Amino acid sequence: MVRTSIQHGRFSLTGNVQVAVQDANPLLLGMPNEVLSMIVDHAGPQAFPALRLTNKHLRAIANKPFAILNFSERKHVQSLHSMEALVEITAHAFFGIFVKKVIVSAFRPEVERARYYAVDCGSYWRPEHDRYCMDHAPRHLVMTPEQFREKLDDVFSNIARISHSVSIGICVKPLGCYGSKSYQLCVDLVEDSLKRQWYYSDREESFTNYSLSKTFQPIQEAAQNSGCEIQGVKIEILGYAVSKISNTDLRSEIRTLMKSLVVSLSKPLNLDLSLNYDSYSSPLVQLRYDHKTATMDLSGLEFGHRYYNYTNYLRKVLSCLLAFRITVLNIQDCWLDGSEYPKILCSPTLERLTLRRVSLKTGHFDRNLWSSLLEEFSHLRGLAHFELQGALYEFDQREMNNEYYFTLSSGQYVAYDWKRTANFRLSLSDTDEPFVIRGEDVPARIKSLAVEVAQMEANKISDIGTHGRVRDRYVKMLGSSGPGDDEAGVENTDQSGVENTDQSGVETTDQSGSLSIIQRAVTLVQGWWRKE
Repeated sequence: MVRTSIQHGRFSLTGNVQVAVQDANPLLLGMPNEVLSMIVDHAGPQAFPALRLTNKHLRAIANKPFAILNFSERKHVQSLHSMEALVEITAHAFFGIFVKKVIVSAFRPEVERARYYAVDCGSYWRPEHDRYCMDHAPRHLVMTPEQFREKLDDVFSNIARISHSVSIGICVKPLGCYGSKSYQLCVDLVEDSLKRQWYYSDREESFTNYSLSKTFQPIQEAAQNSGCEIQGVKIEILGYAVSKISNTDLRSEIRTLMKSLVVSLSKPLNLDLSLNYDSYSSPLVQLRYDHKTATMDLSGLEFGHRYYNYTNYLRKVLSCLLAFRITVLNIQDCWLDGSEYPKILCSPTLERLTLRRVSLKTGHFDRNLWSSLLEEFSHLRGLAHFELQGALYEFDQREMNNEYYFTLSSGQYVAYDWKRTANFRLSLSDTDEPFVIRGEDVPARIKSLAVEVAQMEANKISDIGTHGRVRDRYVKMLGSSGPGDDEAGVENTDQSGVENTDQSGVETTDQSGSLSIIQRAVTLVQGWWRKE
């Protein structure tokens, strides 16, 4: 047996080996994190005064930077354990003053159904006898509505005694909230089943219940009843678990929530909104607004009469956001059917507008054209920056006798390659670079662009009628070559498979005609950029 002893900072071992103890620090901050965790976890409230007397560094826990980092925004789940912790934090003499925002997850697992949820859901296999997907201890179970309201009253009463203002909010995904560890497997099961599509959405909806309005309304009422002024609202609807946004119940929840914001919170407030979820058949769906930068991002959304009727929640969201200042609007991977342009596009406070890969549904290429939308943008008097890239026209096609036909008012024309002609692309240059207008007189220059694009659209219709077919997918100035081949990388060929050298299929030799076109283009560009 080896005997050791500690003498004057040195270990005395068998033999002549002496090992120096370097950086010996008996203070708490000098101990490994594992030891610190063991001490703090096993020390009760009565032990902390003694610990602080013996170690001055323990006082570093109760300082302003630490409190701001950990307590300014509190996110909790609807369990007794989590909400009681929030009550204790807001009642604390030191930490309570730093609580500025209270957010509660709307995630409410239905315990009885979750208990008997499929054992082999997704890649998560569990023994037959263990069918619980969450910690079923009473303190981790979801509270009743009465218990939830009672805890909220205590929370905001504590805040009202210290501070007279607070921001409130809700989130869907519980992970990241205090007390959400017991829901980890529950959330994994739902998201895994959605990613792999092994189970139908109705199974998932019966397993979880996202009560948005039923969560937000008690929070709002408790804050108002306590006398706290609601300064801001934060809403986060994120993740795979809400990818079935077309579900009627969830759409109804969002409509009710936004109506509550518009009607009940009449005073202007700070709003942070994030609606973000993955879709299997379309790009990432995103609707986000940040009050600090007055920036709105829209992605993967379809605007118009049909979409509004199908999912009214979007109208409620945008109606609510019209009450807030928007200076920057970024739109990408979106569709507009032209029946009703979102009023958000023409917000009078807009200073910067960016559109990338935006498609206009043009029917038979006779309505909702880009020239019309650009005309709408020309009325934005405060606009200082306009950027357009990947502007598309989508149109209807008919299939007869295994052939696709492009229909105009003048007749039907064969679309030899329907994949390439299912949409037209507005080409404002010979490259794929964004078309940017910035500086002075941006609205006037957009109006000039709208006039030019209208002529390009008329030329496209005339060209199809003259040649009796769709020769390329670009809407461009006469004589201009598009930015290159289509996105599929297929050369522009007619039905016979012969490569077209230009729009007419014959190499152009009229130098005077080409010169006039070039002079016209140069004059137009100089007019746009003269004041840059």
